Amino acid sequence: MKKLILTFLFFILLGCSYEPVYNDIYIEKEIVINEPTLSVNFPSGEYFNDLTVDFSCPIMNAKVYYTLNDQTPDNKTGLLCAGGVLINKSGTLSYRAYLGETPITRVKKERYSFYIKPVIATPASGEYTADQLGVSLSSESKGVTIVYTTDGSTPAIDNGRVYDGTLAISYFTILKFFAIKEGYKQSEINRYAYSFKVLTPEIFPYSEGGDVELNSDALINIECQTPDVAIYYTLDGSNPSSASNLYNGSIILTPNSLGNPITLKTAAYKYGFAYSETKEEKYLFRVGSVNVFPEGGEYDSEIRATLSSSLSGALIYYTLDGSEPSEETSLYTEPIVLNSDAVVKAIAVKSGFKNSIPIETQYRFKTARPVFSKISGTYSAPQNVEIYCSTTGAEIRYVKTLDGSIEPDGSSPLYTGEAITISDGEILKAAAFKAGLAQSDVSSVTISIDSSAQTVAAPTLSLPSGTYNSVKTLTVTSATDGAKIFYSVDGSLPDLSGDLFFNDSYGDLDIFESQIVRFVAVKDGLSPSNVVSANFIIAGYTLEPPEILLPSGTYCSPEMVEIAHTDPLVILRYTLNSAEPTEESEIFYGTPLVISGLTSSITLKVKSFKNGCVPSDTAVAEYTFKLPPVSFNPAGGEYNNSIGLYLSQPTTGAVIRYTLDGSEPTETYGTIFSGQPIPALNGTTVKAISYKSGWKTSDTTAHTYTLKVNDPIFITSPSKTYFDEVKVQIDIIPFTAKIKYTTDGSDPKTSSNAKEYSGPIALNKSTTIKCVGIRDGWNDSEVVEERYIVE
Repeated sequence: MKKLILTFLFFILLGCSYEPVYNDIYIEKEIVINEPTLSVNFPSGEYFNDLTVDFSCPIMNAKVYYTLNDQTPDNKTGLLCAGGVLINKSGTLSYRAYLGETPITRVKKERYSFYIKPVIATPASGEYTADQLGVSLSSESKGVTIVYTTDGSTPAIDNGRVYDGTLAISYFTILKFFAIKEGYKQSEINRYAYSFKVLTPEIFPYSEGGDVELNSDALINIECQTPDVAIYYTLDGSNPSSASNLYNGSIILTPNSLGNPITLKTAAYKYGFAYSETKEEKYLFRVGSVNVFPEGGEYDSEIRATLSSSLSGALIYYTLDGSEPSEETSLYTEPIVLNSDAVVKAIAVKSGFKNSIPIETQYRFKTARPVFSKISGTYSAPQNVEIYCSTTGAEIRYVKTLDGSIEPDGSSPLYTGEAITISDGEILKAAAFKAGLAQSDVSSVTISIDSSAQTVAAPTLSLPSGTYNSVKTLTVTSATDGAKIFYSVDGSLPDLSGDLFFNDSYGDLDIFESQIVRFVAVKDGLSPSNVVSANFIIAGYTLEPPEILLPSGTYCSPEMVEIAHTDPLVILRYTLNSAEPTEESEIFYGTPLVISGLTSSITLKVKSFKNGCVPSDTAVAEYTFKLPPVSFNPAGGEYNNSIGLYLSQPTTGAVIRYTLDGSEPTETYGTIFSGQPIPALNGTTVKAISYKSGWKTSDTTAHTYTLKVNDPIFITSPSKTYFDEVKVQIDIIPFTAKIKYTTDGSDPKTSSNAKEYSGPIALNKSTTIKCVGIRDGWNDSEVVEERYIVE
């Protein structure tokens, strides 16, 4: 009684309520004590992760004892809570509080069960174009073991792999998985499916807007960003498949019986992936536009117009009156002599190509505009002005006015070569005339007088007019500091608003060809200098030969040939038939020449030409064109299935011949490949060549095919112990193959005890079965064996 009263006084002093513990403590009837509240942070329930359970009791110095085995806890047999209690499996937590030796609460219980949150895969199911996918598995439940399969089978503890990191998936896969953890209910089995699709191939060249126009034989390239794919293509508009042409290098498109345009379709495939989308492009062969030299414009003397096509063998038809050219109009055979106004229209024509787009070039023949020795400006005194005209034999007529209202004509005063004095405010106008040519445009110069004006020093030239036998550099200077020197190279007056000028009273000008150059120096606040002219004739020297940038050699595809020269004003003329280039040969305009199998050998000759100069030595390159090897689809090797062989040649229009007996095919011997698959029997060596007019025959390509039966497959599992008779089932693909087996350990290939499998083999004792797959005309499979334990 004394003990109970002391305990009661202790609780009163603490200000705590106390509930009687009726089962364990004797309570006097006159004393009522309330039980303190004992609680946990995680009540009974279902959880998906381990718990750390903490107890809460308002009584200071109270201690909590617990059990996890569903036994009643006390301060003798229970576990003392010295911190959180780890709960990591389903079960019952029993607990009560003690103060000293006295229990102060009843026994409380929390019942916990644990389950595993579903495992998820990242990324989710779907179709992907990546070469390899990294798939990670995870669950919100911590510390679990994830078991998975990738063959579509249902995973179990004894059937599956333990996940230990990101899975690399690179082909169609059905991924199934679940998670386990001791004390937890295992997660449900989830299924994810991953399929792969090859990226759509890219074609080069390709046009989003329509057909690609080709001006010559062309290389077509196909690329796919998915690695290790097989690319198939067709050129007849049909959809590609594994039976189509196998792409293994550039396709050489040439105009041929496939028609014009040619439709290329391509798709790519990879094992375990779906076929890519089909990419399509149409190629239209059209002759490139005719090149014309010299370019259209105004001329003051007779010219010889040269027409050429960059496509060898093309014919050019033209007109001179602006009418549309056709194969019924004039055929171009030599330079066209022009001495009167003309509109030249021309087309190029070649079999297998669409005609070129017509070109139009206008030539106008007109007397050159007169040039003055002075430019308009303010001078300190009247100026003596001379007049020039570059048109040989032309006469110059002029007028002097104050208001510019009078234009010179055929009755105006004739300029005789004497300088004409121009005073303040006067305007001098001049025009040139020559029989057979149109009157020139009118030139004019206006002079203002300011007696205080100073004049810019006239330009000084480092070279006098004359004839030179090499390219020269002319240095031009003015003694007036800061002067700007304008110049012209066509005999006209320098244009003060143009972009041909030197700053700071100095400049260098390369003289590549015969020309009249004129210079005038100007500076703000000063009168313009006199116009200084020089006539340079660059002639008599031998030109440097051009450089052919593609070396001589044997090539298996069309090639682009670039030709270079250090002098930008030379004309490069070439031939492709071994003839020496002349001034009437075709002109190289800077666009690379595309050459291919016009003949099996091509001799390119190029010379440099320039007015007044000796043509260069001839640059020569020899090209031989040989068809690339025939492509085999599939390639030679060992196969477990029947083979249908397709042959292809990347150069369109070539003929393929092949043999199956090991003999050498030629252009006249062997079977012509018709496009139908060739049955390749076991041990067959297929040899093939291709040939085409204008190309050398390809090298012989040989592939050997071996057909071998697949290894037999044991359907009945050998990985368990049987306690009764077991019937062993064996299978083989294809079903036309047979299985021979032994049960005495002997080799089924050679043993006289070997039997032909006709159904499940009954075993009532431990036995090793050896078997081999056989098929007429095929190589036997490997011998496979399994041991079955029967007890």
